Amino acid sequence: MIENINDSEVGTLHEEVSDDKKEYEIAFILKTEDPYVVKQALNNRGFSIFNESPINKLRLAYPIKKELQAYWGYCGFSAVPAGIKELSDDLKLQSAVLRFLIISLPKKTGQKTESRTLRRFSPVKQYEKVEKPVYEKNKILSNEALEKKLEEILQ
Repeated sequence: MIENINDSEVGTLHEEVSDDKKEYEIAFILKTEDPYVVKQALNNRGFSIFNESPINKLRLAYPIKKELQAYWGYCGFSAVPAGIKELSDDLKLQSAVLRFLIISLPKKTGQKTESRTLRRFSPVKQYEKVEKPVYEKNKILSNEALEKKLEEILQ
């Protein structure tokens, strides 16, 4: 069953959806230095970009789509979670995009988030040194002394 929705109702539906926006970050590797492809895909979906990094040249450790060097960058944007899959599908079809990764950023609260601290390890235990018996390498034992030592060990 299809319902007719007028333009004012569509506007209110869009406003409700825009309140549910989350912040994301996309990291990408491109064939060219121009990040226009990624920005265009974000703008076509109506996502707002709030952070952008400069594009850096990168020598790849292994060829990606027959490319040995590429350009990488990242940008932060806010979007409706339902649109992320569509954005991903759009970028997969772009030949200029070699790789990309989209992550959701943690929600910002009024409180400062805890900074990550390194684990504090307990100090290394100091073990007592056990003196090892010193063996004389060149000491020659007679048969009688050797038999006596064997008897001591076996008893």
